[in-house]
Amino acid sequence: MPDDLDTTELAQIRLTLADALAAGSGDAVVASYLELVHALVDAHQLVAAATELEYALLRLPRSTLAMWRLQLCLAGLYSGLGDLERARRTAQLGHDLARGAASALGQQRAKELLARLSRHGPKASLLP
Repeated sequence: MPDDLDTTELAQIRLTLADALAAGSGDAVVASYLELVHALVDAHQLVAAATELEYALLRLPRSTLAMWRLQLCLAGLYSGLGDLERARRTAQLGHDLARGAASALGQQRAKELLARLSRHGPKASLLP
């Protein structure tokens, strides 16, 4: 059932995340956080998912190249929670991070999300 959060799955994701953090692998940490957020979103726990991403963004060094992925995911969550202005600011920061990481894909996704936020308001969402 999608509304139920599988605590065993969540524990496994958190273990993988802890391993990635211990290894200092930025890409693995980003991937693990995205997996965790995906599980929380599937269980309709958007606030918890946003909180996890906020924590991740505080925890990771700004030099982590894939941080733009977390930022854009967080922007999509803010949008889904109805905080359009915060979603726009977060998406813009995601765009800036993608540009700094020389990620054409990240810049494109950020532009698409910003366009959706401008056109459709708080219902726009994009989880990279």
